[in-house]
This record gives sequence, structure tokens and C-alpha cells, in this order.
Amino acid sequence: MEEELWAAIAAHREWKMKLLHAIDNGTSSLDPTFIRPDNNCDFGKWIYDFTPSIAETSFYNEVKALHQQFHKAAANVVELAVVGNNEEAKKSVNSGSYHDSSSRLVEALTKWLNSNTSKNS
Repeated sequence: MEEELWAAIAAHREWKMKLLHAIDNGTSSLDPTFIRPDNNCDFGKWIYDFTPSIAETSFYNEVKALHQQFHKAAANVVELAVVGNNEEAKKSVNSGSYHDSSSRLVEALTKWLNSNTSKNS
């Protein structure tokens, strides 16, 4: 489980750079209808195919809800950029709803990872 949590932290941090790059260079590679469902990314697939032991951890429901919010916020950024509202999209990535949901998700993932690591020590 630690591997999946580390990978999720890294991947969701990388999304900020991917979104900013897409805003500056065209959003053709990003589809908001694909990004919106949170089970389209590797971590989303993992969290939805959870085992009972994972679902019983105290952080599972929080992380799952935050992951859904993160994907909605990411899709909203892409939708803003697709219609040419690049400044608003960048604002959301750097300090708005995307930034907030991303920060909260990474914080929850880190807590879950630390909780899991301390149990295994």
C-alpha cells in the first residue's frame, strides 16, 4: 500500500505542471470529460478496487472524497482553458479551487502514508 500512496502523491503533484503546460500550449491533450471521473487515473483505479483492509483504514473515505474533488477541479481548469479563459484557469491552478483540492488531497495522502508506515514499524 505504501508504494501506491507514494505514487499517488507524486502523480497528483505533477498534475499542476501538466495543467499549466496545457494552458500555455493548448489543451488538446487534455479532455475534461475524461479527467472528471476520478477512477480514470491509476490511483483512482486502485482506490476503487480497494481491498477490505484498505477500506477499513481511517483515511480511506477522506482520501476518496478528496480525490473526487481534485478531479472535478482539474476538469474545471481544463474547461476554462478550452474556452480561452487562460488567466482564470491559471489562477485556479495556483491559488483557487484546483490548488486547494490538490493541497488537501496530498495532505490526506501523506497522513495516510504516515499512519500506514507507523503501523508497520
